[in-house]
Amino acid sequence: MKKLVALITILIMGILAVAESYYAAQFMALSAAEKKWGTQSLDAKTFSEGNLSKRAPMAVDILKRSLYVGKSRKLVRQELGDPDSYFFSDTIYAYKIMPFP
Repeated sequence: MKKLVALITILIMGILAVAESYYAAQFMALSAAEKKWGTQSLDAKTFSEGNLSKRAPMAVDILKRSLYVGKSRKLVRQELGDPDSYFFSDTIYAYKIMPFP
């Protein structure tokens, strides 16, 4: 019985360690994003066309001005087009701004 409890404890700790590393994503500071890509006022039509080099500076503008904070996902999708990526869940819209390795 002690071996079973020890095994379960080790298993739970392993799962928690994996979950912590999975969810402990590092995020780029807005100032670093602005330094890397610059800022360009959002043009929803251009953004929705999906050109990554044009999207990145517009994404910085979206964040700087908190354009979609509190807005519905429907509005975001109408203005920016269908999401082409994901962020931990399909319910959190994400748009590519640079190629993935």
